Amino acid sequence: MIKLLLIAIGGAGGALSRYGVGRAMSRFGVEFPWGTLCVNLIGSFMIGLLAGVQLGLSDSPRMRFAMALGITGFLGAFTTFSAFSLES
Repeated sequence: MIKLLLIAIGGAGGALSRYGVGRAMSRFGVEFPWGTLCVNLIGSFMIGLLAGVQLGLSDSPRMRFAMALGITGFLGAFTTFSAFSLES
């Protein structure tokens, strides 16, 4: 149960971060979804980086838990390719 709660907290943080980046990038115009492109590039890079780090570290339950919080929770909410498809 605590794992689900922490993933939800990570997801809330990711969603709020996504909103903030979108607002910051809106000053470049709305003709192209710059904010969505930025969060998807940043998020994809971070997911790849964290997955690579996880491969190099022990497969402990604590590490899997931290990755679930970071990748599934925060970065899962931060990046959404479907939003990019819709805005394009």
